[in-house]
Amino acid sequence: MAGSGTKVGLATVYRNLQAMAAEGELDVIRTAEGEAVYRSCATTHHHHHVVCRSCGLAVEVTGDAVERWAEAVAAANGFTQVRHTVEIDGLCTTCSRASS
Repeated sequence: MAGSGTKVGLATVYRNLQAMAAEGELDVIRTAEGEAVYRSCATTHHHHHVVCRSCGLAVEVTGDAVERWAEAVAAANGFTQVRHTVEIDGLCTTCSRASS
């Protein structure tokens, strides 16, 4: 029955999204405008994304070379316990065809 659910405040929604992101259940990214965008990933293992800047399609990818690079850069600068995020953006095949 539509409309019979429990009402929840927007602050509660965002608190829950932040908690889920902290637990690794969701990814949180910042848009160019500084907005937080949340997405659910198929895996909880460390990974990166290739994202279409037109339609928003996100593909999960791993990158051993990126992992080695991040560790090397951190070590060269005296950092340990390194964390990082890498996101590549471009146009997916469909959006590339549409813009041609």
